[in-house]
Amino acid sequence: LFSMKDLTQGSVKKHFFSYLAPSILATLVTSVYTLADTIMIGQYEGDDGLLALNIFLPVYSLYIAFGTLCGVGGGVRYSLSIGRGDAEKAKRVFTNSLVLFFVVTALFTVALNVWFKPVMRLLGADEFSYPLVRNYGKYVAWCGFFVAGAIFLQAFIRNDKNPKLAMAAVVAGGLLNIVLDYILIFSADMGMAGGALATVISYGVTTLVCCTHFFRKDNGLKLKKGIKFSEISEVSASGVSSFVIEIALGFMIMIFNNQLLKYVGNYGVVTYGVITNTLIVAISLFNGIGQACQPIAAVNCGARNFDNVKKLRYLAYAAIGILSVILSLPVQIAPNAFVKMFTSAPSAEVLALAP
Repeated sequence: LFSMKDLTQGSVKKHFFSYLAPSILATLVTSVYTLADTIMIGQYEGDDGLLALNIFLPVYSLYIAFGTLCGVGGGVRYSLSIGRGDAEKAKRVFTNSLVLFFVVTALFTVALNVWFKPVMRLLGADEFSYPLVRNYGKYVAWCGFFVAGAIFLQAFIRNDKNPKLAMAAVVAGGLLNIVLDYILIFSADMGMAGGALATVISYGVTTLVCCTHFFRKDNGLKLKKGIKFSEISEVSASGVSSFVIEIALGFMIMIFNNQLLKYVGNYGVVTYGVITNTLIVAISLFNGIGQACQPIAAVNCGARNFDNVKKLRYLAYAAIGILSVILSLPVQIAPNAFVKMFTSAPSAEVLALAP
């Protein structure tokens, strides 16, 4: 367990790059879950499929937000405890984070299924789009636990000094998702429903691969008897900023969808769906940089090595700056290339709006 203290010694740059590639790849492949659905459903259903998917997209943001609240919030407290040399506190943090995770995801899953139609109406579904939204969302609504679970476990596994397993779990799920999307959407002719099934099955596989960490000899994620509400509160406080960032994305999409439907119509939502899915890839890469920093920063904060934290921050800024330039260029040069990637027969209105 205390091998985590290695992160307070040696080169900060070396630690940063050892976490950077696995973290970026893991978050990038996570975005592929939604991206693969969007591209293949867009090719199968056209603009109508993109409209339905973008209406449902905030639900994914909520599940990811819950996984982030418990996983990142708990991971921060876990690594701080390790940095301070308190192994028993680290076990209590993991236990109470797990309890919080099960409670919030269970409550949300039940609420979403009981009030599915009113929630979809709130998100912008109308009589035209609701059947497609329902066809896709009914599977995710019941199995969204795996979406949140994959995010939760990845965060803790990284903080337990195993970023490569987190990466392997997401890559395995992402590749399976692409294969299943093709089989279920096209070969099985299931359309929207096939895309949803492919996604929840793939998230389930990611969650199961992450669970193999608990069988490792050096696994530090142990359960400790007893629930402490003070520690659940600490986890929530540490994870709330990341939770707000994730949930804000879903809220922003909902507000934009409703305003676009009001002032522009369905073409506006389809166009915004292309932009949103392109943006999700960029956000995932920036999240990867943040997640690479988080375990290193938390352990060094716990050990009060604040010079290392400052060096880490500057490395992250440099990575963000370089990545921003690389991502901006293709969007500026050929915006409609992204539209044609997402839908088989984009309308003239969408091609005019997208740039």
